[in-house]
Amino acid sequence: MTREHFDTLMIENLPNLSLLAHRYEANNDDANDLLQETLLQMYEMSDAYYDRNFFGWGHTILYNIYRNHLRKFVGYGIEVQNRTPIDIDEYHAAQYDITTAINKLSAKHRLAIEQYFAGYHYTEIAYQLGTEIGTVKSRISRARKQLQAMLIAYQYTS
Repeated sequence: MTREHFDTLMIENLPNLSLLAHRYEANNDDANDLLQETLLQMYEMSDAYYDRNFFGWGHTILYNIYRNHLRKFVGYGIEVQNRTPIDIDEYHAAQYDITTAINKLSAKHRLAIEQYFAGYHYTEIAYQLGTEIGTVKSRISRARKQLQAMLIAYQYTS
């Protein structure tokens, strides 16, 4: 891919990436910093890009930078620090149970639900999986029902 083609794709997807950065960061300056860091990393990794969903690729980079920023500055340790040891054990047990349940799903349902949880829209998931939107919606719906059945112990009852 030529640098000109890459630059064109970058310019075309800049507004959507900007909206996404502002969705993750409420503060305008933080959102702009996130977008700038994403664009810089995309340029640095431009050789690794091959013809695929450019916005999806950019979204993955933006999300990973955002997640790393949260880990670094907000830190998951702060959340766990204020809990008792019993709460921490329950938290890790729940994480393990959820991960195990997701891994038990069929490959087509697991791919659809993981992308949905990652924040992709139905149209993006359909494009990435090479299926129709209706197929993606039904896979996500079935995956949710299967997860609810597997995780019935975690359902809230009043």
